Amino acid sequence: NGYVIQWAEDMQVVGTFQYLLNGFRAPPVDHYGRPFYLFAESQNTSKPLCFGSITRLQAMLNWIRDFFHMYLHQPKFSYLFHSDYSHNTNNRLPYADNELLGFLQMMQTHGYLDRTMLIIITDHGARYSSLRNTYQ
Repeated sequence: NGYVIQWAEDMQVVGTFQYLLNGFRAPPVDHYGRPFYLFAESQNTSKPLCFGSITRLQAMLNWIRDFFHMYLHQPKFSYLFHSDYSHNTNNRLPYADNELLGFLQMMQTHGYLDRTMLIIITDHGARYSSLRNTYQ
């Protein structure tokens, strides 16, 4: 109760409630990223992995930053799933290093991590490769 909720996934065709499902009739949370991503994907004006002059990851990180700025003193829950760098490949994950470092430094500098549980996860990576033969 009282939480402001933010949710987005960057790959709409394989979204949690869109892949083999119909999704939602109305936005399920306060800040829902699906309309933005559907529109951005329909434009086909950007380089792969980018929205205009910034990466798709940076756009998502900026949205998280803005969410924390807007609701500074309110409890919040944010679930954002960025798959572009890791979906079906292991080779693009290093692209995220500098962007994630800058984001984490900003979160720390503003004190956002003082009362926050932050979990960073990614997509499954390559479905078929020699790396898949290793033990977990």
